[in-house]
Amino acid sequence: MRVQTVYRVSVRSSTWYVLRVTARSAAGSADCYLKFQTARGVDPAWTAAATPRRVVVRAARRPLYARLEVVVSACGVVVTVVLVSVAVAIYCRHRRRQLPDKPLPGKVRTND
Repeated sequence: MRVQTVYRVSVRSSTWYVLRVTARSAAGSADCYLKFQTARGVDPAWTAAATPRRVVVRAARRPLYARLEVVVSACGVVVTVVLVSVAVAIYCRHRRRQLPDKPLPGKVRTND
């Protein structure tokens, strides 16, 4: 069963609007926000039922820090860098303990 709700609104010429469209199904609901501007010279009596001559439509996007896929990816990169750094530090420390103490080239050890 398809349910559709349509609202009639008055718009003004050269004005920005944000339109929220909600889709609902058995799986849940999802919202989509569309930002658009009416063209210059649109009749003030124009309603949503009429088609304007020109309408600029742009999808409103969330900021980069608010997008889940960006945040999850960034966290994954940070965790990976930290884990690799800790692993390298542990390896270097373990390796240093296994090597015998050798004098540096050019240094002479004296037994006093």
